[in-house]
Amino acid sequence: MKPFSTLLILLGSLLCQAEAWSQPETAPAPGGTPEILGWAETVLLQPSALWLEAKLDTGAETSSLDADRLSLFERDGEEWVAFDLQASRDGHRVTQRIERPVERWVRIRSAASAQCPSVVDRRPVIRLQICVADQEINTEFSLRDRSGMSYPMLIGRRALALLGAVDAARSHLHAPCQAAEITPVPSAAADRPTPDHPQDPDVR
Repeated sequence: MKPFSTLLILLGSLLCQAEAWSQPETAPAPGGTPEILGWAETVLLQPSALWLEAKLDTGAETSSLDADRLSLFERDGEEWVAFDLQASRDGHRVTQRIERPVERWVRIRSAASAQCPSVVDRRPVIRLQICVADQEINTEFSLRDRSGMSYPMLIGRRALALLGAVDAARSHLHAPCQAAEITPVPSAAADRPTPDHPQDPDVR
């Protein structure tokens, strides 16, 4: 092969590579790549139209939600739980009484039990509908007093498997979901007396 021809081939190859490097990255096809979420996001709780700040924690398996004045009662032969939740609605701080059937119970070793391995938190688990990054899912939350925590809601791996990956270096990568013409469902406690049998969820 002549030196001149070889030079033309090399120049053509370099031009092709330069053109490829200059092309912007294309967006992945819908459904092809998981959503990237910040380590903290604003979550919409449905159907109550409540917004909460949540920490997305890949170190936790089950999601957790703050629950104040938690009480257990029986309804139609099933175990239910009622609790107060502080959140935002229409830019105002509100306290909503929520009632849900207990799906199951979990035993979780908290940081406080590190020095005493025999101490284990036993918490009720409920299901809630949430919206994050325009994705609405139904997932489980264990209930506990998180008043001493920075975030009232923690989203664990089970929910994140449905939502997407977490960028540990950034937060609030998505605008809050909007409640489209949702009328908040009033708590049944506001309409009629509710059996109120306070129990320590760790001792039954």
